[in-house]
Formats: sequence, structure tokens, C-alpha cells
Amino acid sequence: MVRWRSSYGTSRCAWAPATFFGEIASLRHTHRSATVIAAQPTHLLVLDAADLHPLMDREPTLAARIEKAARDRLGREVKAAAGIW
Repeated sequence: MVRWRSSYGTSRCAWAPATFFGEIASLRHTHRSATVIAAQPTHLLVLDAADLHPLMDREPTLAARIEKAARDRLGREVKAAAGIW
């Protein structure tokens, strides 16, 4: 269980193992748009943009998964900002 907080509000959600976050900031080389707080002890792998981009170049399947997640999350942020959901 994590608590996710952005400028559009706060929510609680359960994330499965191997879920990732922060990809939008890494892909855009910008600051993060949300804060994620683990509700229980958690092991994390931290990759900054300088590490993530070469990894994505070497692993096209991983790159596609990360890019899709970023598109999906950006779409939700646009809808939330517009009051659609």
C-alpha cells in the first residue's frame, strides 16, 4: 500500500511488486510531479535519468513498458486537472 500525492490530490493505492514510479520526471529530465510514501517497509531500486536512459536503450521491452506507463499516468493527470475524474 502506498500513498500517492500530487498537485491534483492524494490517494491511497496498492501497487504490485515491481511497480515503478518517477518515470515521467526521468523521461522529461525534470522534477517529479508526485510524492510516493510506502505504508510498509519497502526495498527500492533507484535509477536516475542518466542510468535509466541507457537501460531503456538496451532493453526495448522495458522501454516500451515505461513509456506506456508514462503516457497512461500523464493522461490521468490531464483528466484530473480538467475535473474529468
